[in-house]
Amino acid sequence: MRHARSQGTALITGASRGISAVLSAGGKGTPAFGVYGAPKAAIRCCVRAWTVELKDRRPRSHVLRPGPTDTPALGQHPADALARMVSTIPMGRMGEPAAMAKAALLLASDASSDVTGIALCVDGGRAHLLLILIESTTQRPKTKKGQTMSNNNARALAGKVALVTGGSRGIGAAIAQRLAADGARVAVTYATGADAAASVVQAIARAGGKAIAIQADAADAEAVRNAVERTVTTFGRLDVLVNNAGTVMPMPVAETTLADFDRVFAVNVRGVFVATQAALKHMQAGGRIIMIGSCLGERVMIPGMAPYAATKGAVKMFTQGLARELGARGMTVNNVQPGPIDTDLNPASGEWAVGQKAAVPLDRYGHPEEVAALVAFVASPESSYINGANLTVDGGTNA
Repeated sequence: MRHARSQGTALITGASRGISAVLSAGGKGTPAFGVYGAPKAAIRCCVRAWTVELKDRRPRSHVLRPGPTDTPALGQHPADALARMVSTIPMGRMGEPAAMAKAALLLASDASSDVTGIALCVDGGRAHLLLILIESTTQRPKTKKGQTMSNNNARALAGKVALVTGGSRGIGAAIAQRLAADGARVAVTYATGADAAASVVQAIARAGGKAIAIQADAADAEAVRNAVERTVTTFGRLDVLVNNAGTVMPMPVAETTLADFDRVFAVNVRGVFVATQAALKHMQAGGRIIMIGSCLGERVMIPGMAPYAATKGAVKMFTQGLARELGARGMTVNNVQPGPIDTDLNPASGEWAVGQKAAVPLDRYGHPEEVAALVAFVASPESSYINGANLTVDGGTNA
C-alpha cells in the first residue's frame, strides 16, 4: 500500500528486524511485563504532552501501539505463553510487522494531516504494546475544504459495498465520495434534504462510481432496517457499514428537555445499534463496521455538550465491546473520533469556533475529507489488524 507523502526524511530506530521503530508498552497489563510496560506508558504521556508544548512548531506526534506481533523476539517465548497471549486477542491471531508498517505509513502520510497526539492501536482489539512515531510538519501540505485526498490506492475497495448513514452532507458526504473513489458501491441515508443526498449520488456517478440515496431517519428503527435491506437488495452484499448519522443540541443540562435528550440518544446511540444489528445479518469475514464518534466522547472542552458527549462515550464503549464479539468472525469494529471539523453544522466561521480552535494544537479546523481519508484506510484490507480502536482526528485537541 502506498500513501501520498510530501517530500521529507524519515529516521527509523531499531530497524534491524521485526517492527522498525521504538518498541514500547503501556496499555492493558500483562503478567511479567510491569517493568517493561511502565516506561512505555511514560512515552505515551510524553507524546501527548509535547504535542501541546510544540503547538507553534506544528509537528505531528503519535504513538503506534501494536499488540503481540509475529517477530523473532516474541517467538523466543514458550509456546504455552504465546498461546495464552493469542487467547486475549479478539481477532484470534498475532499481527504481522507489515500491518504495523502500513499503519505507520498512514500516520506519516498527507492523508493524516489533521491527526496528531493519538495512540493508534494495531493489536487485533487487545490494546497492549506501543510504537512511537514523530513527524515534522514544518512543510505540511495545505489541505483545502472539498479537496479529495488521494492515497494512490484508488481501488482498494473494488467489489465492496458500503452503507454510510447520514451521508448527504458534511463528514458523511465526504466519506461516501471517498469510499466510492476507492472502488466501493455506496448507499447513503438521509433524514431530510433529498436534494443534498441526490447531489452526493450524482457526484459519485460523475466520477464513475455507483451510489443510491435512501431516506431513513436514524431515530426510526424500521426505516434504518429497511435501508440496510435495500442496500443489499440493490448491490447484492454489504461489506462496510459507516455509522455516521448523528445530531447535537448544544445547551446546558438545566435547559435540556427530556425530548431533546431522548432525540440525541435515539439518533446517536440507538440508531447505531439498530443499523449495526441489521447489517450483521449480511456481513461476512473481512467486514468493517466503522463508527463516527467524537473527541468529546473522551474529553469535553466546551460547555453545553454533556448529553452529546454522553452519546459519543456510549458509542466508544459499544465499539470496544462489539470488537470482542466479532473478532472471531474476522470482522473489525473501530471508532473514528473527529474534533472540530468545518461543516455546515459546525462552521469554522461560526459563533462556537473561537473556543474550539483555541483547543487545537494545529490551530485550525479540520476538513471532512481528512476524516474520510482515515475512514477509507480503516475500511480497506490494509487495516485488517486494527480492531476495537478509537482513532481521533482532532488536530491534537485531546492530546
